[in-house]
Amino acid sequence: FFASWPNPEKVFQGEAGQALNNYQILKSLKLIWQKITLIDQRLNRAQPWKIKDKKKKGQLLAGFVDDILLVAVMIEPFLPRTTKIIKETFLAQKITPPKTLFIRKK
Repeated sequence: FFASWPNPEKVFQGEAGQALNNYQILKSLKLIWQKITLIDQRLNRAQPWKIKDKKKKGQLLAGFVDDILLVAVMIEPFLPRTTKIIKETFLAQKITPPKTLFIRKK
């Protein structure tokens, strides 16, 4: 399975993109956060960490990779550095955790 970067034009045709195009920043962020919450809930229900069969686990996780890349496109106007890291991480041949996704304030 090789993931591909979603087409931003198609991603931003949705409600979150329309809100952003209309300068409704808070509404756009709220809709993106709802999408993240749904992905998180699906991930917790699916419990891929409990699946022993590598093929089944890979198929399940492939869908989540697509979801993560979709969210990365959606957050790019707000968090371009984070989007770049997500893109580099999930489009690599082997997914490895990035050093830091969000910089901590000191």
